[in-house]
Amino acid sequence: MLEAVQPPEVAGCVAEATFRGMRIQQVAFTPGAAYEFAWKGDSHYLSYIDMHLTDGETFGGSIERRLPRDLRGKLSFIPAGEPVWGWSVVRPRHNTFTAVYFDPATLDEEVSRRFERATQSHLHFEDPALRETMRKVHGALPGAESPDDSLYLEALCVLCAMEVSRYVDGRDSRASVKTDDLDRARASRTHELIEQNLARSISLGELADAAGLSRFQFLRSFKRSTGETPYQYVLRLRIEKAQQLLREQAMSVEAVATAVGFSSSTRFIRAFRLKTGSTPGSYRASNGRRGETTSS
Repeated sequence: MLEAVQPPEVAGCVAEATFRGMRIQQVAFTPGAAYEFAWKGDSHYLSYIDMHLTDGETFGGSIERRLPRDLRGKLSFIPAGEPVWGWSVVRPRHNTFTAVYFDPATLDEEVSRRFERATQSHLHFEDPALRETMRKVHGALPGAESPDDSLYLEALCVLCAMEVSRYVDGRDSRASVKTDDLDRARASRTHELIEQNLARSISLGELADAAGLSRFQFLRSFKRSTGETPYQYVLRLRIEKAQQLLREQAMSVEAVATAVGFSSSTRFIRAFRLKTGSTPGSYRASNGRRGETTSS
């Protein structure tokens, strides 16, 4: 993370999450504030920036330059061990950045290998595919303290790792990443793991381990084999299980939500409506079971 932001009241972490080999942090700044920053760490650093400055400078290695004033939508990458420091003054607007830290020691092997060629910092660059993925991370992180969304966020971060490694390595990742098919045995193990654990948060790493693949290999082969992302697939199974419970059990909507892995009935009702076109209460009423419902 940023080793120094002075004074400390200028900036604060507003959201964060951790997955195997990856940590995500979103920082917001006091409008109009001036601050100093410094970075050097054992992890690779990637940030999506939504900031507008009045002034600033950056230093580190061969870098010594004025910061661009408009940093909205820009990306920065700093490899492990590379120092960068400087200062900025932000405009009186809502200024934030979202950073993903990749730990080479625990990151997926084929991704970590690609980072080995990353030896210099890339500041305030543009890459359409990576920017779009990081924009999704930026938007998803504040709500991802709920286990409902953690699988989606982890998948996005794995994609970020591959996309930024492609950018800094200068090669197309598709040419060097081995991708295994999700054959019947692997698909069966994955499906069984999901069905047996619908009531809790399931990580992308767990699903990939069940299939005997890395997280990136799993993401690619799963979508190709099923037509759905792991997040979409898990969500569909949860809603299908909820429909079964609503038809066959006299459980409250809150109890059904908990049984299929939602952190709140509000989130469950919203997801159920998006998938089925009706609320859980309406679905139950139209399918012959009028059990206890404390909310619709």
